[in-house]
Amino acid sequence: MNISEQRPWYTNKDLFEQINSMRGDFRGLSNEMQETRKIIKNSKGDMKTNSLADYLKALM
Repeated sequence: MNISEQRPWYTNKDLFEQINSMRGDFRGLSNEMQETRKIIKNSKGDMKTNSLADYLKALM
């Protein structure tokens, strides 16, 4: 039996469900990345107005 005669590893339904699941994961990751960018942007502004020591104290 050659490869073309073998049954597919995943059915189309299985692949569709996996892709849909990954799509949701990527949306969540995208949202987390946006939040991280906002935090970094705000932190950079804080660092400009405060000393590094004050900034590190605020993080703790």
